[in-house]
Amino acid sequence: MPKNRIKNHPFRKICTEGTYYTEEILLEKQRPGGPGPGLLHLFCYGDSLFRSGAEIPIRHSYWAAQWITGGSGTLHYREGRFKLKKGDLFLVPPGAPYLFRISPKETLRKKYLLFNPGPVISILGNLETLREEDVMRPANQERIGTLFDRIRETITKSDSTLHTELSTLGYALFAELACQLGRSGKKGEFEIMLNGIAAAPGADNSLDALAEKFHVGKRTLNRLFRKYVNCTPVQYLIRMRLEYAAQLLTLNTRDIRSVAEECGYRDAAFFSREFKKHYGVPPREFHDRQPPPIR
Repeated sequence: MPKNRIKNHPFRKICTEGTYYTEEILLEKQRPGGPGPGLLHLFCYGDSLFRSGAEIPIRHSYWAAQWITGGSGTLHYREGRFKLKKGDLFLVPPGAPYLFRISPKETLRKKYLLFNPGPVISILGNLETLREEDVMRPANQERIGTLFDRIRETITKSDSTLHTELSTLGYALFAELACQLGRSGKKGEFEIMLNGIAAAPGADNSLDALAEKFHVGKRTLNRLFRKYVNCTPVQYLIRMRLEYAAQLLTLNTRDIRSVAEECGYRDAAFFSREFKKHYGVPPREFHDRQPPPIR
């Protein structure tokens, strides 16, 4: 970490070393609080070297994204055994045990990210595209490396947008993986629809507008949403708008009316009623509960 690091920065650097490993991690000091609803909570970045002969079992209560950056080794995960090499990446959900085994003539280096469990990371981690293979091999390693580097660089900052930027980069990593691993058929086309809605929740996304935008009939659109996300297009749009509103309110820098307008609501009173239905409290109370920006 830079020597001029602000004393009260939310992350700390920890270096550990044992007979079979060396590790450097950037770990959030106060993990339980989290960055707020609608955001990914990325609380740790790590860089590990496993030496020859290592046998390291791991089990944890959070999501992990493990990216192999050098060497080789064997991963024992679920019912399988996977030979790891540079460029491999895999996701591990909370509570799932796994084990790294390094042969006497091998070493393995990896980078990893840890996310607090929650509804957002569960949706992303369980995307069908990412669940098809236990160990993935992204085609464009440079783009994956750039995202990991940006996450590490962002953690060294100290300003009010730190958690939001980390959440955005976490989303970007999952989107990049889904894109590189490819899509096919109706399921792939539908994922593109969802990405289009999530990218602009405040846009004119009425049922007619969505049907025209994605070149399908309204009945087909309804059928796809019912099949893949178990709700109507309008229900999904409302959910995306309100989750985006929660992100903006979490920043604690916007008034209620401007948040409502950015999320596609022309009537602030109607927005307040919809927000309370979803989160149990009106947006003003939700906003007032947020901690002050990090300084």
